Amino acid sequence: MDATPDDTKKLHTAWTGVLAVNLPDLGIQGEYTVKGVKVPTDHTELPIDTFDVKTKQKVVSKEKIVFYGYTEGPDGKRSEYQEIPYEQFKSHARYRDPVTGKEMLISARNENRYFHIDDRSNPIWTEEVPASEVGWFWVNPDGTAGEPGEPFTERTKRLEVIPDEEAGSKGWIPLDRVPQYCVEHYYALQAYDKERPSRLNELARKLLAANAAGVAFYTHGKTFGRPTKKYYTAIIWPYEGPDGRLWLHFYQASGRLIPQGSMALAEKDPEAPVQVVPTGRRPKVRLSV
Repeated sequence: MDATPDDTKKLHTAWTGVLAVNLPDLGIQGEYTVKGVKVPTDHTELPIDTFDVKTKQKVVSKEKIVFYGYTEGPDGKRSEYQEIPYEQFKSHARYRDPVTGKEMLISARNENRYFHIDDRSNPIWTEEVPASEVGWFWVNPDGTAGEPGEPFTERTKRLEVIPDEEAGSKGWIPLDRVPQYCVEHYYALQAYDKERPSRLNELARKLLAANAAGVAFYTHGKTFGRPTKKYYTAIIWPYEGPDGRLWLHFYQASGRLIPQGSMALAEKDPEAPVQVVPTGRRPKVRLSV
């Protein structure tokens, strides 16, 4: 990985928080106020887009509620679908309250609703369940609801690179293990606020000397305003370029790749199974270490 001249206009700070490192077996510890800058790549988007064929004006795709009229045969099968313009729908569609007899206009919008699943092998939407009666639960091995639980609602603001003796995690992995992870997002950590860059430089040097990359828990929290079940194994990876400059990368990995025996190109003694260790900071959450 070669360094290129920085173009500050293209660098985007995507995360700010605290990097807390406490690795007694490596003699490395400290807290750092950092920001995660999105690492650019050498690929650019294909210069192609959608335009109006006649006017050559740019157009965008977005969701739209479309109303249709149709006929129904004796067997209940629908046919002869025809789109109804919204203005016509608005001027003709009415709803009469069965209690008060009041006539009301009708509107439509996309909403998220909950339904009971009649058969798990072939889900069928049946009875609707009010959102006020829906809760999060840990799932038992047989698929039933267990103890009440909570998904992720808050973005991680503190990366804790620490050992978890109960789970058997050292809080770090050898550098040669980093390529085994399925990384989805790449960031470079830099000093933020009143943090001294020299301290981060010292941390990167110590990690390099120990041949170690830190491992921590990370989640983006809510996705599109809704709680999420997704989380990442955060990898704090020190890198030294050919010119001697240092980077401290913050990778967000969806786990460690586990090649299957049937994928091998040549016969070889099977490796020990990948050790997936639960983190003590988030019950039911497992980091790949």
